[in-house]
Amino acid sequence: MNSDTKNQNPPTLDCSTAQQLKTYPQLAQTLIDNGYTVMPIKKESKVPAIAGWTKPCYKPPLTGFNNCGIAIKTGVGENPIIAIDIDTMDEKIAKEVLDKIFEIAGTTIYRIGQYPKMIIVYRLAAAA
Repeated sequence: MNSDTKNQNPPTLDCSTAQQLKTYPQLAQTLIDNGYTVMPIKKESKVPAIAGWTKPCYKPPLTGFNNCGIAIKTGVGENPIIAIDIDTMDEKIAKEVLDKIFEIAGTTIYRIGQYPKMIIVYRLAAAA
């Protein structure tokens, strides 16, 4: 990574598309089309709304679950997704950890939940 790239602010995840797609089936298809493996989760929680989602043969449902949220499965597929949580309310520590992650792994997208907590997302070049 060159020094110009390292000093730039990384892009943040734009959720406007997700907000326009109002139902699980619409959002699921869009994410699947972009190479993600998804699963429905119970509304306003992180609890899966479907059985069997941990099995290697899991196929995400594309119908139903209209009142559910959506989660992206990590560690699966040809180009697995990994996510790193920065789970601290100390802004200085969160920034230091984020900077160190970017120094080691390169810049990528991240989502801020309850500031300064965040999740940093990477897609691997190939399955391990």
